[in-house]
Amino acid sequence: MTGVEPREIVDTYLDVIRTGELDRLDAMLSPNIYDHVGQRGGIAWWKEILGSLSAGFSDQRVIVHHVLVDGDMVAVHLTVEGVHTGRFLPQIGSVEPTGKPFAWSHVHLFRVADGLAVEHWAVRDDIGLAKQVGIL
Repeated sequence: MTGVEPREIVDTYLDVIRTGELDRLDAMLSPNIYDHVGQRGGIAWWKEILGSLSAGFSDQRVIVHHVLVDGDMVAVHLTVEGVHTGRFLPQIGSVEPTGKPFAWSHVHLFRVADGLAVEHWAVRDDIGLAKQVGIL
């Protein structure tokens, strides 16, 4: 899948968040993508995390504030809004549903090579999310 522009990687990522269609990650991520946040590699890690979030949050809306492209790097500043209606993040012991709404701010940075994201960094307001849904 060569020739994909970095902006298309972000567009696919945002669609996966909106729809929960995890198989679409195969078309945007290198099989060996390295996630600097989770310090893990591979698509399976991404599917586990995004699948958990899809299961834990309903009525998700993604608000894109900015998308910036610089060569092989693309950044997106976004807010995910929704309601905490299911268990999420089993990797850290799982969190029971609270039924509370949230607005969760993120900034993601992807490095793209040969039409696929090969590296990822993120800054998220995880503490703000935890406070909003009542787990902190």
